[in-house]
Amino acid sequence: PDETPLPNTFDAFTTQIAHSAFVLGFSFADAFLADLIREIYTSHPNMLPQNKKLSFKTIVDARDYDAVVLRMVDHEVHEVMHNGMADVARYFNDRFSISWPDSELDKIITASLVRNCIIHNNSIADHRLGASQGWNVGDHIVLPISDVHGFGISTRTLVRHIFNEAESRHL
Repeated sequence: PDETPLPNTFDAFTTQIAHSAFVLGFSFADAFLADLIREIYTSHPNMLPQNKKLSFKTIVDARDYDAVVLRMVDHEVHEVMHNGMADVARYFNDRFSISWPDSELDKIITASLVRNCIIHNNSIADHRLGASQGWNVGDHIVLPISDVHGFGISTRTLVRHIFNEAESRHL
């Protein structure tokens, strides 16, 4: 059978560890942003987009008003977080008046594209990542530990900024 072999070199093992740390760190950042949107909307349901609709079934199945609001919030979070990171950043700016610093925004957009290629494209750069600085379509992605560490620092800087802005405006 055509199976991918287990890593048989220390370099391959090191790459797998770096990629695992990168994907896990990105997942935590992504979850943080989703949780922050959820917290803002549960604290201020009047901020939810007014142009969305719920089915009668969703309303009838909810046990009370708070359950309806939670379903609305969950639907909105799900919809937002299934967009690209540039769209998520635009959402934070448009809905919450929280802009992301351009220097950090570029890094997290690239990190999102790298993460998607690692997970969904067998660590091969696709056309979206290929449009980013320093990547070509078809490149095999091998993240050194220093890049993973740098991403961690940039991400912590960005989410701290976003949280501070959200806390001062909405929480």
